[in-house]
Amino acid sequence: MKNVAVCILIGITALFFHSAYGADQDDMYKAELQKCIGGKVNLKKNTTPIKFIEVIKQEGGETVAYLFSSKELGISTKGYQGMVEVILVCDPKGRVLSIFVGENRETPASLKKFQNGFKTEKWKNKKLGEAECETVTGATFTSNAVKQGLKNIIRKLDDSGFFKKLKTEKND
Repeated sequence: MKNVAVCILIGITALFFHSAYGADQDDMYKAELQKCIGGKVNLKKNTTPIKFIEVIKQEGGETVAYLFSSKELGISTKGYQGMVEVILVCDPKGRVLSIFVGENRETPASLKKFQNGFKTEKWKNKKLGEAECETVTGATFTSNAVKQGLKNIIRKLDDSGFFKKLKTEKND
């Protein structure tokens, strides 16, 4: 009986987190991308030189951004309640367009405090690594997870030479 109760609790928890982030992760990405890019976009998943998603504007078909997920890169960080997926969106020149939290197990109150206190304007249109993340009072663990997630993504991008390779490919 105890095992049944645990399974039901796990199922309810999974349903909550599934519904909190939508049935489809791509839909969540698209909703966030429309906020920072405007207009409808298509997503094209790539794995070379690292896992990333190319964001292509439906109108005109041009690549307008690249989305990097700490979860997809295998570098999510631990928040208060568990792993936190950090998503970084950059334009083709490597400037930050958006940073947001994806899949996570943080409490809604902590996540809301973080989202209300985190100033994406400090990052917007800056080159990677030019801006510092601040810790949001009342959401310290979430803030630290996002800061570490961003550092991990930036390190992964630097190590792979992603934007340098991109420049070289476009010049060829």
